[in-house]
Amino acid sequence: MRNEFSITNVRSNQLLALMVPCFLFVASLSSNAFAESNLRQANEGRCAVLELFIRNDCENCPEVEKRVRKFAEQNGKIKLYVHNLDESKKYEERYQQILKYFQLKEATLPAAYGCNSILRNLKPDDSTERRLESLITVTAYVRSGCSKCAAAKVYLKELKQRYPGFKFKEQDLVYSDEAREKVQELSQRYGKQAVSVPVIHICNQLMIGWTGETSTGEKLESTLKYWTTDCPQEEKEKAKDTEDDPLPPVPGNDPLPPIPGGSASVPPVPGEQPPPPVVDGAPPLPAPAQSKDTIEVPLLGELSQSRLGMPAFTFLIGLVDGFNPCAMWVLLFLLSLLVNLKSRKKILAVAGTFVLISGLAYFAFMAAWLNVFLLIGYLRWVQLLLGVFATLVGLIHIKDFFAFKKGVSLSIPEWAKPGLYARMRRVVNAENLTGAIIGASILAVLVNIIELLCTAGLPALYTEILMMQNYPAWETYAYLSLYIVAYMLDDSIMVAIVVITLGKHKLQETQGRYLKLFSGVVILLLGLILIIKPSLLL
Repeated sequence: MRNEFSITNVRSNQLLALMVPCFLFVASLSSNAFAESNLRQANEGRCAVLELFIRNDCENCPEVEKRVRKFAEQNGKIKLYVHNLDESKKYEERYQQILKYFQLKEATLPAAYGCNSILRNLKPDDSTERRLESLITVTAYVRSGCSKCAAAKVYLKELKQRYPGFKFKEQDLVYSDEAREKVQELSQRYGKQAVSVPVIHICNQLMIGWTGETSTGEKLESTLKYWTTDCPQEEKEKAKDTEDDPLPPVPGNDPLPPIPGGSASVPPVPGEQPPPPVVDGAPPLPAPAQSKDTIEVPLLGELSQSRLGMPAFTFLIGLVDGFNPCAMWVLLFLLSLLVNLKSRKKILAVAGTFVLISGLAYFAFMAAWLNVFLLIGYLRWVQLLLGVFATLVGLIHIKDFFAFKKGVSLSIPEWAKPGLYARMRRVVNAENLTGAIIGASILAVLVNIIELLCTAGLPALYTEILMMQNYPAWETYAYLSLYIVAYMLDDSIMVAIVVITLGKHKLQETQGRYLKLFSGVVILLLGLILIIKPSLLL
């Protein structure tokens, strides 16, 4: 009995020893099969969806259909649906739905729909392939040395693996005149201003700027996902609609950015989203959320840190710029003459006019700087040139603290001072208040022209930084106005003190030197940042 138990026990152990390796072998096969399935699914990616609308009586439709089918086959990752409007009412309904979105009563057939565009009146020639190629092309306009562009390029390479039906291109704005012209054209077509980099043209949308994979990256992927479907298992399968295909859903109310006009597409109805592409039985994907302003929505300030910091930054830089010895010297000298009139009304009228006109003249000067940078400011060599200029200005100002007016100096030249003295005395000695106000206005303009030597560094730097934020026009000029308010604040306070106290004070050399040191350090730091890492200013 004991021997039988031993024999049975041995046989059980042997059986168990044989079963364990078999189980592990089967599990490994299942695991490998699962992994291979996932890998194959990842490698297949998602296919772009393209719909072609034709009719029986369309002369060009048969030849165009052959070209479109061949284009889809050569691409290998395009799911093509051919809709003959004479064969099914639902095709006609879908066609009318798309026309309504693009604000069209009719579109000459054959017409293709996909990637947020409708291609009308396709021709039986090479132009059809070129237009289809443009439809599925994602173009990134970048700049050499741009860290955000580098991050965007890495992410776009990942998208290329997941969406093999699309063609991804990169163009460097530094080395290509054609690329710069194209960006300017796109910015005008899509209603953008002060375009910065990277600029990504995708599915009839213009996305500007890069804030990371979880923000800009997700928007790019959601856009591509919306206009694609899972690739069929057989890559060479020719997709064709049947009566069982699902009807397209009714458009929703999510907003879209402006769509450029021309033969490729026309503007949509405001507040509507494009009809989703046909997908075999699958529920429609949600439309990618879009805002009317990109650069990561400059109007709403998706660059939250930059936007929250810009008002304070603007005010502080304007305040520093206002404390320059050139402007303060002229105003204090004028006030020291006006105080002898012993009339608060006349002092306020004349000095207030001087401050107001100075502010307006300075605003015009900074607006001119801004418009220059709107044209050329996104080029890296411009930033380097401005950074070098600001660094030199800052060093000269710092030098003036230790060696005042020795060697090179950015101050009102001595030859200009006698003329300014004479004009100030004529303003004070004017026979009536109107003449004094006119004289103060002329004096303010002349002083601002002369003092550009003192202040050119900070306004040039600030307008370059402001341009880099890519705000809409109204917000850009609002920041310029805030800068001017801060710039004139110290002058306004000095006028108020003199009007209240009727006291005299002149700017001493020691005070002027400390002001030069302060502004010089600020200009030098901003210049170095613009040279070394301009992205810190975004």
